[in-house]
Amino acid sequence: MLFFRFNSTYKGLYFVDQQEGITGKEDSQPSVGKLSAKSYENTVVYVNAALKKLKIEHALTPEQINKYGEDCKGEYIRVAILWTVKAMLGTIVESLLLSDRYKFLEEQGHSPLLVPVFEQHKSPRNVAVIAVKGVSVDDLFYSC
Repeated sequence: MLFFRFNSTYKGLYFVDQQEGITGKEDSQPSVGKLSAKSYENTVVYVNAALKKLKIEHALTPEQINKYGEDCKGEYIRVAILWTVKAMLGTIVESLLLSDRYKFLEEQGHSPLLVPVFEQHKSPRNVAVIAVKGVSVDDLFYSC
């Protein structure tokens, strides 16, 4: 049930589509987004609300939805591990990407500058990479 809530979009719907035949919009990155608090009462209510928001028609019975939720319960631990690793390594990967971009621009003759745009707790992607070719950063920002 919890796994289905985390991954209630494409993979889950593809599985159901292959078994039960549902129709809806073709979208490579479907997203349920926010649902009302009532939508989280149980798996059946959630699935119906999510599919409705995704504009996907279905003829699944509550029994079928519950069975699918029960079948996926064991997958919850996999999703939990993935999210934990993502949270632990996210900052490191983001730092490596910024360092790589900085060095690349520097090697190309640009004068790169990494500028925080907003506070990091809002998003790890809070840094803008600014580069000007042929002008030193000191000349650009401190000439006034």
